[in-house]
Amino acid sequence: LNARIVIPYIRSQVNLGRTAAALTAAQRLQRANMGVPEAHMLVGDIELSANRYAQAVKDYEKSASLRFGEAAALRLANAYSAKGDSAAAERTLERFVQSNPSNIPAQRALASIYGERKDWSKAVASLEMLRERLGNSDALLLTELGWAKMGMGKPKEAVVYFRHAYAIQP
Repeated sequence: LNARIVIPYIRSQVNLGRTAAALTAAQRLQRANMGVPEAHMLVGDIELSANRYAQAVKDYEKSASLRFGEAAALRLANAYSAKGDSAAAERTLERFVQSNPSNIPAQRALASIYGERKDWSKAVASLEMLRERLGNSDALLLTELGWAKMGMGKPKEAVVYFRHAYAIQP
């Protein structure tokens, strides 16, 4: 199978809402390229878009077993979350961030998971690490820090972050 021909076809099928045809073509490509992480990721993306979360997790796990990069880690964590397994999503991101501490998207996703489960101290710690690296010019980051501080019961500190975020991006 020629990926340069098959992938545009798969995209067209997805865009036309023909998920079954896209999935069939992607699975053929996957079987022909079992050692290529992106082939498994592609099938996982289609499975996820079809709300087949358990199957998407399997495809992303296979991709991650071949190469545990940012794309695989974030997709796998997202699929675990969609499947309702936030603990597995958290473990995935923690493992990735531990070996890639400078990866901003993964750190943000991990902080978000901490916030979703109301582990405010971990959320604040993660967000503060990001703020130290990125500075005080990211309004979204400052807003997230504000909400985490509110969750900790520190509204005065939260307001400082909210005001600064608003000053950056009203």
